[in-house]
Amino acid sequence: QRSPLAHKVLTKVPSLAQWSKWYKSPLWAKNGHVHTIIASKARRTAAVEYHRTELSTPDGGTLALDRLITVRWGERPSNRQEGVTFVGPASEAWEQQNRNKPFLLLTSGLGGGSHDPYVRSMAASAAAKGWQVGIVNMRSCGGSPVTSARFFSAYRGSTCDVRQALAHCKQHFVAPGTRVAVMGWSNGGTIIN
Repeated sequence: QRSPLAHKVLTKVPSLAQWSKWYKSPLWAKNGHVHTIIASKARRTAAVEYHRTELSTPDGGTLALDRLITVRWGERPSNRQEGVTFVGPASEAWEQQNRNKPFLLLTSGLGGGSHDPYVRSMAASAAAKGWQVGIVNMRSCGGSPVTSARFFSAYRGSTCDVRQALAHCKQHFVAPGTRVAVMGWSNGGTIIN
């Protein structure tokens, strides 16, 4: 017995319903580690401009919330540190133009941040589809300052930090009733679940 959600998804993506239709890797790329290495070395994603806001947590920690302001599609740097520029706050006109767009908050994998190519790629793709995008850089990750004894921890999880970042985004960046979503990779995906 399929749930209504499973039925809806499988109706729209029938290739998920049969193992025989799933993607088959070439023999040289059967190992998932190979996929990760190739993607990290070969991916060229658009350059981006972020505005960074530092959020203080109740225990004295700091989260770095990076909001996507501009995607520079013509620039596709290969180095993970290249391709990210930090700019000042968005103009009031930009804020008004984007306030009613849906908002997507991204959380990277363990120890990652907004500079990682896979995060920049998703941010740029979501922006191209009409979303506002923010990325939460967890404590001591992605260049966020260390201001408390508590670091980001995969063991402890950081759901309260993501909740705080999301509440900030809802309060400051989106109009009431606007759609908001959160997406994460690896440990970031676990935290938002």
